[in-house]
Amino acid sequence: MRTEETKIYKFEELSEEAKDRALKDWRAFLFDSGFAWMDEYFDSIKEGLKAFDCDLKDWSIDWLDENRSSVKVSAWEIGEDEEERDLEAILNDDYKEKIFSEGGCPFTGFCGDEDFLDPIQDFLKKPDKETTMEELMRDCAYSVRVQARISAEEQMTEEYFIDHAEAYNFEFTEDGKMW
Repeated sequence: MRTEETKIYKFEELSEEAKDRALKDWRAFLFDSGFAWMDEYFDSIKEGLKAFDCDLKDWSIDWLDENRSSVKVSAWEIGEDEEERDLEAILNDDYKEKIFSEGGCPFTGFCGDEDFLDPIQDFLKKPDKETTMEELMRDCAYSVRVQARISAEEQMTEEYFIDHAEAYNFEFTEDGKMW
């Protein structure tokens, strides 16, 4: 039988080169396993659409670049007569409780719900007759994806990693490999 000893270090005890490796490995882990909260952001999109009686038909999401993502939405059509075409009135009358909920985060309880609602609230402050429900719902999904990207980028920063490593007592070998 053979016995080997390995010295174990906290992040702050590592050399600069070892710290660089630890951070590189952390980022690789995020890419492989997924960023924190991305499922919750996606749930906010799905449940937000459902709350407005719309469907998510197809999607391809790159959490680090919302412009390389696509979301296809099936939304209800606004009627032809003038009264039925007033999206502002429809939203205020039929969906007011969902848009202006007291407790916030009305769909899933996650902050992505509020990101979803931002474009609707902006629309209601400055309504127009050209915006369709489908366009508005795509804007809502885009708003959530922007916040998800910001969160994903933050998780890849050295500061986030250091805080995470300290909070969860990460340990490393001398070369920066997680123990």
